[in-house]
Parts: sequence; C-alpha cells; structure tokens
Amino acid sequence: MEDLDSTFGVLFVGFMFSSAFYGCMFFQTYVFYTRYPNEDAYTKGVVALLSTADTVATGLISHTMYQYLINDFTVSFDQLNVLRTFTTAFALTNTEILLVQLFYVYRTWSLNKRRPFLPAVMSAFSISSFVFAVAAAVQMSEQTLFIDIVGSKVEILAGLNEGLATLCSIMIVCSQYYYLRPSRQPGMKASDDWFDIGVLHLLSRGTVFMIMQLVLLLTLLAIPHHFVWVCFHFIIGKVYTNSLLAMLNSRTPFRGRGLNEEESLNTRSRSTGVGASVIGSNSTPLSGSESGSGHRKSPGSPGLSLSHLQIDSKGGRSVATELDVMPSSAGDDSSKKSMLNADEDPYSSTPELTLKPTVVEDTWVNTANPPSTDRAVA
Repeated sequence: MEDLDSTFGVLFVGFMFSSAFYGCMFFQTYVFYTRYPNEDAYTKGVVALLSTADTVATGLISHTMYQYLINDFTVSFDQLNVLRTFTTAFALTNTEILLVQLFYVYRTWSLNKRRPFLPAVMSAFSISSFVFAVAAAVQMSEQTLFIDIVGSKVEILAGLNEGLATLCSIMIVCSQYYYLRPSRQPGMKASDDWFDIGVLHLLSRGTVFMIMQLVLLLTLLAIPHHFVWVCFHFIIGKVYTNSLLAMLNSRTPFRGRGLNEEESLNTRSRSTGVGASVIGSNSTPLSGSESGSGHRKSPGSPGLSLSHLQIDSKGGRSVATELDVMPSSAGDDSSKKSMLNADEDPYSSTPELTLKPTVVEDTWVNTANPPSTDRAVA
C-alpha cells in the first residue's frame, strides 16, 4: 500500500492552500479595480490576465482532485491516469509566473533609468523558463500513469524551468531592494506601521515568491517521485499573483491612480503646485507656484507668500487651503526706521494670516488676486 502522506496527502494539502490563496487573489483583484479606477490600461490588463489565468487554473486543479479523490476513490495511486486538466493547470501556473516576472522586469527597467541590459537578462531567464515549462507539460501529457509523470525528460525540463524561474526571481528581489533603497530614493514615503512594513518586504518586493520558488526547485531535484513538489506547484502561481496585487494595492491612491513607492512624495509635491517664499525687506518677490498663480508680494511689505495647498483625502476628495497674507503697513526704508519713537515696538505690525479651508471636487484652488483687508482676521 502506498504512503498516503507522500501521494494523496500532499496533493490535498496543496489543493487546500491553493483554494485559500485563490480567495485572497479574488479579494485583492476587487480592491484593485475599486481603489484605482483610473489606472493605466497596461496594469489593468495584467491584473485581468492574472485573475483569469488563476481562476481557470484553480478550476482545473479542482477537477483533478475531484477525479482522483472521488471518482477514482477505489483506484490506488500507482494506477491513476494522467489528466489533461493537471498538465493544463501546470502550464497556466507557469503563465502566471511569466506575467508577474515580466511586470517586475518592467518595473526594474523604469527604476534603473531605462538601461536595457539587466531587464533584458531577466526577461531572457523568465521567457526561457516558460518555454521549458510548456515543453515539460507536453511531456507529462504523453505519460499514461500519474506516478510516471516525472520521467527522465520531464525531470530535466522541469528542473531547467524551475531553475531559471528561481534565478529570475532572485534577480527581481535584489534589483527591487537595490533601486528602492532610501539613499537612492530620498523622496520615497516611509512607513512605521509593522503591517505595512511586513507587506512591503515580504510581498511587494517579491521575497515570498522567491523563497517559494527556491523550495519548489529543491524538492523537485531532491525528491521528484514523492510529489511534494506538486503541492508547492499548486500554490506558487497564486503566491506570485498575490504578491503583485499586494504591491499594487499598497500604493497611495491619487486621483484614481496609484503612486509607486518612489513617487509617493515627489509626484504629489509636483502635482499640488505648492510654493512658498519668505520675502525679506530687500528681496525680489517670488510667485506662489510655477504656473504663475497665487499672491504677489508688493515691494516693502515683508510677509509670507503662499498660493494654495491641496491634500488628497482617503475619500477621494481634495481639500484645498488658501493662505492669504496681509502685508503690514511698515515699509523697508531705512530712513523711516529712524523716525520710530523710542517707546514704539518695531515688531508690533506683523503679517495677518487668513486660513480658508475649502473642499473641492478634483479642482485646483487658485487665488489670482490678493484678498482685501476686510477679510483679515484681527
């Protein structure tokens, strides 16, 4: 009698974890499309392909397990036939891996100032791994019994498949940590929350799927006929997909799109058009923003010139605050300063600040003219 732990047992455990990860993938896909409705078509297309491939692969794995555990309940493990649903699910799982790896390769290309060498090497490893996976699936389908699924040719092809995929995943993780280190991306948003830090280092950077890929390779090479590697292969495609979705969903939403880690502060500061200048008595007036909007400082009137501040709220609305500075009547002429009385406080005339919070719907607040003195707060 065959050992159930290394045959039906590992298949069933892999199926359970596969179903659990599929539920996580389904939820994360829903979060992505509702949180980032204006995301670019490329990212939306990748998520749609991944969710479709994962759904079909899960259905094929479910059919395989139902056939082996229910319909063939009285058949011993060494008499089970190879099912086309199993080999097709094998190929679809590697399709998920290919899509996720190429997405991370594209991200690496955008982070390294579009230098082509490293992304080209990573792409070659990923595509070659997928080609060997398809060849291995074809060889598996030619076998009659499931127990003979790992023949000499399949072992070589699957080993090359998993080895190249492991090498590509290691390069992905290393490149993510290298190009997204704080010294290289000073404008990157940092988080102190332990959950966000865990998601960042385990899922977003690809550490989990790299470890899972390495474990799959080791089990395939060490014990290919104990089918432990099948358990990890049921799971690994969903680990890749969930890692990518976790990375996408952890981005800061901005006008229906997601800001990447390196864009979390830089893009926001450029988009809001926030400008500030402290103008002294003999300085040249500066504009509030690059677009020319905002207040202007009249000569001889010390004060702070700010155009506007815009902050994105979690509800998708923009909160804009106008900072109106009322210049004091004191001039900057040195001859006037000498005429001050001895008992007069030279700092009694200070700029008066008016704060006007305004809620707007996806519009910019632009104060073209300086406010009148009757709006000042005493």
